Amino acid sequence: MTEILIREADWQSPADCSSVLKLIDAYALEPIEGGQPLPDFTRENLIAGLQSVPGAFVLLACIESEAVGIAVCFCGFSTCAARPLINRHDLAVMPPYRHQGIGGR
Repeated sequence: MTEILIREADWQSPADCSSVLKLIDAYALEPIEGGQPLPDFTRENLIAGLQSVPGAFVLLACIESEAVGIAVCFCGFSTCAARPLINRHDLAVMPPYRHQGIGGR
């Protein structure tokens, strides 16, 4: 089986920023998300916007050097459990890599 590495996106890495945009754009093209590419405004402001939100982070699922999946997450707090939690806002895997358990890792 191919090794899958799950790691946090590095905002200082142009390659990681490009991967985040590519994966979120692919996610936006899915029918459930509206089936439209990201608007120019979103493409131009997404990375800086995510960087500016305290507790926001992005996980990339990588096979070799290619990012094939993404999870956009935010740290929060559960009032019911009275403890910190992670809210996974977006989760997407590129179509050729689906049904391999990547999204569940």
